[in-house]
Amino acid sequence: MSGLAIQIGAAGLSWAFMPDPLSLDEDNPVDGHAMRWPELLSGGPMPIDMAERQLTYQMVYKLAEDADFVLLAFEPDADLRRVGIAEVALEAIWCGVQMVEPHPDGAAGIMRDHVQWAVETSPSPLLSRI
Repeated sequence: MSGLAIQIGAAGLSWAFMPDPLSLDEDNPVDGHAMRWPELLSGGPMPIDMAERQLTYQMVYKLAEDADFVLLAFEPDADLRRVGIAEVALEAIWCGVQMVEPHPDGAAGIMRDHVQWAVETSPSPLLSRI
């Protein structure tokens, strides 16, 4: 199962993938990534705000195209048009989406918290043998 966390803000977005495979006995390092929204000087044949939404769709779709689930957060100052188009992209992929609260450490913090929860709530393989 592949998981992804995405946090959308006014300046850009951050993302982090779930470690694969997930270890119940060892550390599960999470690498966070971030990208600023590109400054569009022209929208080409479309208005700039539409070009920004199209770019957001492409970025989110490319990040999540192989994900089984996405933890999605948006900061209070995020452009809600970008959040909406990110939701459209995720719906097009047919992956599970769970809205979560934004994390001060961005998507990496969201994924670290999720991994910790997954490890803590997973049944121990040793207990299942008894």
